[in-house]
Amino acid sequence: MNQEEKISSYQLLLLATFFTVGSSILELPSTLVTIAEQDAWIAMLLGIAISAIMVGLYLLLIRQYPGKNLHQINEAVFGRKIGGIVSFYLTAMTFFLGPPTVIYYLGRFLSIQIMVETPASSTHLLYGLLAIFAVALGIEVIARVAEILFPIFFILYLGLMLLLIPLVEFERLQPVFEHDFKTLLWASIFYVQFSCFPIIIMLTSFQGKVTQQKKAPKAFFLGNFFGGSILFITTLISVLVLGKLTALFNFPSYVLAQKINVGDFIQRIEMVITVMWFITLFFKLVLYFDSAVVGFAEILKIKNHRFLVVPLGILIIYFSLTNFPNDVYQLNQDKTTWIPHSFFLGVLYPIVVLIIGFVQGKLKEKRKGIHRPSESKGG
Repeated sequence: MNQEEKISSYQLLLLATFFTVGSSILELPSTLVTIAEQDAWIAMLLGIAISAIMVGLYLLLIRQYPGKNLHQINEAVFGRKIGGIVSFYLTAMTFFLGPPTVIYYLGRFLSIQIMVETPASSTHLLYGLLAIFAVALGIEVIARVAEILFPIFFILYLGLMLLLIPLVEFERLQPVFEHDFKTLLWASIFYVQFSCFPIIIMLTSFQGKVTQQKKAPKAFFLGNFFGGSILFITTLISVLVLGKLTALFNFPSYVLAQKINVGDFIQRIEMVITVMWFITLFFKLVLYFDSAVVGFAEILKIKNHRFLVVPLGILIIYFSLTNFPNDVYQLNQDKTTWIPHSFFLGVLYPIVVLIIGFVQGKLKEKRKGIHRPSESKGG
């Protein structure tokens, strides 16, 4: 399974950061403001707190089964047959709902905002081929690309936020805490379900591949936290600049970039946010895709998972074109399919595995305790 591939803990941190930010940097503020209005930034803070708890749970899973990926953990906990069924479900749903959706988001954005006359299929094909090429090269190459692109992303993001400061109006945050906790919690779930729960699938690709294994849990945790912090700042700035109007835009971050005007010289720099989104979406796409490819290879007992990259890559391009006939259907699928799947993947699944693993551990300890006295008597 190409165990010779190695990445550093710093590279893992960057990949976790990019995965967390993903498509959310462009669309999340609109969703949060629609639900929590000017309290969207509070909902975002609540989401980061929930994410910290859940990622801590995933790290507990790693500690309980050191050196094993999700599929090996499933086999150890549920047995070969049931474990195989669980692994197949996780892999198939990740493959069907993850990469095609990311490609669809990109095509939708480009067709609405930039290349309105270009067929979406062209964009889907180009981005899909890029994902196939990246995953075929391996996770080590992907991690090195993350090291190169992160400084570019960070400089562009920092510059964009600084240029928006003159447009900030703190009155737009008032009244603070207008909405009850239930509303804030519901808003925060939309962050958690897209940027936290799915990150558990990264455990499929990276277990045993990080050179400084002791630093891996901390890097994984910090990556998710840094990604959440970027999204918090983006949401806060959106509210401070656009106020409740944020909810009216599909891509409020793009609108923020359009509003920048420094001395009638620095203006109309919305392509900056486009470049940033291309970067974060690229890594979310390839990490989803790589996890699915590795998962299918594990299930099918294929030693070199790269044999599956091209055929599965062709399928994700096809699904990106056929899964969502229109935006209304896509939004409905997010509610009816993605929310329950992400809850199972990010909450129910790790809790059940940890409980069963704990019980199995206690039973083993009991058996050892029973055998030891009998051995000593026999001696």
